[in-house]
Amino acid sequence: MSRFLVLYLILPAIMVLCEGRVVKVPDGPLVRVEGQDVAIRCDVSNYEGPRDQDFEWMMVQAGNKYQIVSTFDNRFPDATLFRDRVSSGDISIKKLSDSSAELRIKKVRATDSATYQCSTPSTDTVLSGNYEADVELRGDLVWKPGV
Repeated sequence: MSRFLVLYLILPAIMVLCEGRVVKVPDGPLVRVEGQDVAIRCDVSNYEGPRDQDFEWMMVQAGNKYQIVSTFDNRFPDATLFRDRVSSGDISIKKLSDSSAELRIKKVRATDSATYQCSTPSTDTVLSGNYEADVELRGDLVWKPGV
């Protein structure tokens, strides 16, 4: 095999290893009026392993971290805060592709204001890059005349 062919085949893999896994969410803060639906996309790139990746969403609020929803563990939601909302479909996760998923919250509440963290469990042979990304969500109250 020629040296050029070997470089052609190996160089892309080396570039991925150097850059490593990249998990991305939208730049924040995201501001939604209480009662609106919200969808927060999470994408992963430059990863090894299976083409189909899994996702987990957590909420970080007042220094506490709460499990919300996962694409591979239906027992993931925090029992006290999110189980009922996940069971009712008020909060859900939707796979958009092998490498992207979306956290969906119906009728956002002011109490949903927090930092949301998307993470992807490692399928890489070498830990490199980032495995989680954070975005702030603000569910603001709106003044309504006559209420």
